[in-house]
Amino acid sequence: MAEGMLGGVLGDEDEKPQIEARESLAGAEAFAAAVAAKLAGTDPEVARGTCAFLQEQTQILKVQKEHLIDEHALRIAHLRHQLHLLRWQRLGQKLRIGFQIFLALIATAAATGFAVMIWDAMHDHGLVIEAFSVPPDFTDKGLTGRVVAKQLVERIADLNNNGIDSIRASSSYALNWGNDIKVDIPETGVSIGEVVRLLHDKLGHATHIDGEIYRSESGIVLTVQVGDGATIQSAGSEGDLKTLVQRAADEMYARTQPYRYGVWLLLNSRWQEAQAAFRRLADEGSPEERIWGLHGLAITADTLRERADADREAVRLDPTFSVGWGAVGFAEFLGGHDEAALAAAREAAKMAQDSDRQVSRTGLARARSIAAMIVAEELGDSRAAVAEGLSASEQDTSRIARTADRRRADIAKVDAHDIGGMKSEIAQLPVIWVVEGIPGSMTYPLDLRLAAEEGDWERVVTLAEQIQSAHGEPHIAISFPAQLDPLLAEGYARLGRNAEADAVLSRIPADVYDGWRARGRIAALRHDYAGADKAFAEAARQAPSIPRAFADWGDMLAGRGDTTGAIAKFKDANQRGPHWADPLKSWGDVLAKQGHSAEALTKYDEALKFAPKWVVLQQAREALAKQRN
Repeated sequence: MAEGMLGGVLGDEDEKPQIEARESLAGAEAFAAAVAAKLAGTDPEVARGTCAFLQEQTQILKVQKEHLIDEHALRIAHLRHQLHLLRWQRLGQKLRIGFQIFLALIATAAATGFAVMIWDAMHDHGLVIEAFSVPPDFTDKGLTGRVVAKQLVERIADLNNNGIDSIRASSSYALNWGNDIKVDIPETGVSIGEVVRLLHDKLGHATHIDGEIYRSESGIVLTVQVGDGATIQSAGSEGDLKTLVQRAADEMYARTQPYRYGVWLLLNSRWQEAQAAFRRLADEGSPEERIWGLHGLAITADTLRERADADREAVRLDPTFSVGWGAVGFAEFLGGHDEAALAAAREAAKMAQDSDRQVSRTGLARARSIAAMIVAEELGDSRAAVAEGLSASEQDTSRIARTADRRRADIAKVDAHDIGGMKSEIAQLPVIWVVEGIPGSMTYPLDLRLAAEEGDWERVVTLAEQIQSAHGEPHIAISFPAQLDPLLAEGYARLGRNAEADAVLSRIPADVYDGWRARGRIAALRHDYAGADKAFAEAARQAPSIPRAFADWGDMLAGRGDTTGAIAKFKDANQRGPHWADPLKSWGDVLAKQGHSAEALTKYDEALKFAPKWVVLQQAREALAKQRN
């Protein structure tokens, strides 16, 4: 094998003549030897010559053998040398290729890094605050321009962190700094940092702020220049420098981030100022900012009608504005306009898709949950309402919103007749839930609903009277006609306090759905069945998609012995709210009285799927099952 490789290295073509000559000579010698061997048998002289010839040939063969051995060793050594050189050549080629790849990678990384720097610069919407110009004696005291700029950054960051609304998409802001707020420190010479700074200056869209402090006859004046906008001035004594900086930061933030500033005012209980800020934005802002200004006005409106109207105007400007549709639904729900609430909530659920560019992903998820919760509440699907309320509470970063959503989920639990452990949870909360002093927290009905579920009408009346007397705050009181008065009126009626019940009923507006339900239920208590029929009919007319009035109507008809009419109304309720247990349970009660125990058990079992912890339903089913056995 080695000789073969050697031949390949040294070249076979050069050895062909030598090989042919040796082969011709060997053939002649073999012929002569054969003739000599034949003659040697008869001629002694020839035999001796042949012997000498053979000895000579033997010697020649030995010499040739030694020569071939030496030549073979030389060829093998030469082959090894050639192979060694070949290995080094291949290694050199690999090193060259590797070095070229390395250089290519470095060039690619450099190009990618530069491209990233350019992209980052082009998408820079942050806030850059230049070092302020200050009097020389300020610098001597350690109040350098950089220190003053840092104080401004800290105040703006505080406003920004407490004014960001997680519902709104950051891309919907004309100026969206996010948390990208920094003091600019120019570098000397040519460096990566200086190159980055130049790129951001040339290609970016950052808002630049600079300013100065100078002395006046009465003290000092702080001026702040925001980009090409107007100059903000704040004057006072030297000892008030921190206050002047905060005042300038507030004014600058109000001008450049009007919606976030309104949210900040709202979260700091500066209700009227927030309302004014949102009003300016709704009147003077860009089309996109107007939408959010109107939504802010809805949040701070003095009446539920103003709330709904402001958000309806917002969704008129942008029909995909899911948060606006959801807010309309909630305002209509609080106002007792249940059909309108259901329609708006369904629209919100439809619009709460990724196509809604006004709303953040977190906001979209929460908007979907809130809309679904309203739909479930209106249709009696309490289990779904609980799940959506808990989901909404997990998606919001605001503790206020999370608490409100949890309370609404608890209300849905009560509606599902799941009140085990509810008292201990409520005991840890104040009677009236106004989270962190923010008006508008609509969670107070929880305690009222729980007391009514337990049949404790004395407590219903006591709590309702306490809430009314404790809350003159209009942003809470606007919900009383639909959320508090119907229960209070029924409580008075069940306690025999009829004059007080009628007084409360008289102040409930005629467009409140649950107001008509309360009138019908109270008329039924008084055996005024004609009045009850009229009240329930009006409720059904106002909200034909809502099942509650139909279930109340069926209960009234069953109470006066009209089982056929009652079952018809329970069917109507079940068609509108197929996951609501109450009409199914009442339907089963009527069937049990008619002696149709098997059908009654079927209705009870169906109701238990939607209210598995309803004790009264469990007891009714067990009693009927025992009776059959």
